[in-house]
Amino acid sequence: VLLRPEILSSVPTLGDHILVYQRRMAHPVLFRHLRGLDRPVIVYGLGSRPGDGNITFREIDELGFVRDLASCHCLMTSAGNQLVGEALY
Repeated sequence: VLLRPEILSSVPTLGDHILVYQRRMAHPVLFRHLRGLDRPVIVYGLGSRPGDGNITFREIDELGFVRDLASCHCLMTSAGNQLVGEALY
C-alpha cells in the first residue's frame, strides 16, 4: 500500500462516527441498517444528498475524507486494498 502524505501526517483519534465509502450506488438495505445505528454515519462516494436521520452524505474531498478516516470509530467500504491499508495504518 502506498501511503499518501496526508495519511502519514494524520493524527488518529477515536471518534464516534462510522465512515462509509461506497462507489456508484449502494443497496437500499445498507441505508436502512445504517439508520438503525446509534452513531453518526458519514458517507462518501455517492455525491452530495440530503441527510437521512443519522446519515450525512459528503462529496469527495480528499482532505475532509482523510480527516474523517483518521477520527472514525470504524470504516465500512466496498473499496479495495488502498483504503483498507490506509485505515489499518
